[in-house]
Amino acid sequence: MIKSTLEYSIVFFISSLFLLSCTDNENSLSNIIEERTMFSESVEDTIIAKMRDVSQKFSINASKDTVITGESGVRVGIAANVFVDKEGNLVDKVKLDLLEATNVQSFIENDLMTFSGDEILESGGMFYINATSPNGQEVSIKNDESLTLSIPTNNIIGDMNLFYGNYDKDGKLDWQQIKGEKNMKIDFNMVAVPINSLPYNDILKDTSTYAFNKLPVITKEIEKLLNPKYEGTFIATQEFFDRFHIHMLALIVNPDQQDVFTEVMDIYKKHINGNLWEADEEVVKHLTPYYIASIDKWKKEAEEENFLSKGFLIVGKIFWNVLESASKAKYTQPISFSKLGITKNTTKEDLLKKGMSNAEANKYLFMYKEHEKRKVIAANAQETKNNFEKVKHYMTSISKLGWVNIDRFLRDPACQESSVSFIVDGVENNKVKLLMVFPARNICIQAIKNEGNKYSFTNKSGMYRKLPIEEEAVIIGLSSSNGTPYFGSMKVNIPIDGEFTLKMQPSTLNEIKISMEKVLKIEKPSL
Repeated sequence: MIKSTLEYSIVFFISSLFLLSCTDNENSLSNIIEERTMFSESVEDTIIAKMRDVSQKFSINASKDTVITGESGVRVGIAANVFVDKEGNLVDKVKLDLLEATNVQSFIENDLMTFSGDEILESGGMFYINATSPNGQEVSIKNDESLTLSIPTNNIIGDMNLFYGNYDKDGKLDWQQIKGEKNMKIDFNMVAVPINSLPYNDILKDTSTYAFNKLPVITKEIEKLLNPKYEGTFIATQEFFDRFHIHMLALIVNPDQQDVFTEVMDIYKKHINGNLWEADEEVVKHLTPYYIASIDKWKKEAEEENFLSKGFLIVGKIFWNVLESASKAKYTQPISFSKLGITKNTTKEDLLKKGMSNAEANKYLFMYKEHEKRKVIAANAQETKNNFEKVKHYMTSISKLGWVNIDRFLRDPACQESSVSFIVDGVENNKVKLLMVFPARNICIQAIKNEGNKYSFTNKSGMYRKLPIEEEAVIIGLSSSNGTPYFGSMKVNIPIDGEFTLKMQPSTLNEIKISMEKVLKIEKPSL
């Protein structure tokens, strides 16, 4: 059931909208040798070595279309006859290894940092996939072919890119942005669903609450959106519902802006026969003066020690970055499988005859099957009157195996140079893995050891000194002494300058995992 009132909006903003913008740092795969190494052998930290995940194993008949599903919900669509051996011969029996790292705890446990060179990345999820023949020989994806992957996420960020992972000489996995590989990209495709399958009716059930009695405009707009004339348009997509939900919550926070809410909805409806990204752009332009006014108001109230305004000031800026990045996904109109001529009986050969590439045919057939599967799930949830939480997915095609990451570079006006440092106390061993983690952003970066037991997050080259000032970060310390694991954690609002002490204590691997889960408060997407 959709929660309501101001309390809901605060929780939603803080837990779901902690998303920011990015910049670019381009590298071409043309200079990268396909790297299949899952874990570097140079990892000295025994704790990390013991915590690392074991890859999931799958055996498939590669001469048939296959879909495999990982434990964290990553789905891999494998078209028939896409794997070849080193001589280029088709391979029909293939063993697959899949490892999913979809949140910061899995990043920590598998020693996966969010860096590209010296720049900080915000990750939408990492995964490793490899393929071998039954006798252990590596096989590759055939030229002009690709695998199609669906990666679950709590929130879609419109300006993500694919990064390819390679281990450097120090055994650290470095991420390089994929550029120039037409089959390796993120597809921001929408698929229309029956409007009644979206959670609008769940919101209507809350109209008896105080918030909705004061804001009848929300009910009126939902009733308009449920009009059958919007079936098959971007109004009938999960992506648009997410936008509606954001604007609805913003109205609950700013109840005096009912006219603005209506104007925003009218902008979307005006573009109903055009592209969603064009409507997104106009919405941002329209809302800019109201956003500036709200920020100024919250700043003034925050100076007066108003707790709610302090929270709104922080998440309001993040909320705005989400809206600004929406148009970058370039969502157009929903995919119409009927216009593409795709039914349950359509074959890859049918689509190739229509001029599609192998990768396009693989992608659309996979998407059609996933869409039909989700329609069944949604229908069943509706019949049993259970709330069906529609998890969002990144859809991507890959033509190389190994480590792949959905990322963007951290770029946020709240980021400034920070010389914050940490003293580690309680463990004699100087080899401490000290991490700074922003769970909602999926950022995990490793500290640099200074003299003695002091650590900082300033690279010697000065490349990643900028951190989101006043944002809460979780500091994690991992070490071992005489075979005993040590663990420490603390929460810190990032200052421009300052020094903190992290206390390390003896623990067990199981206790460390439980402690991390508690302090990081991981929220996993789930069907």
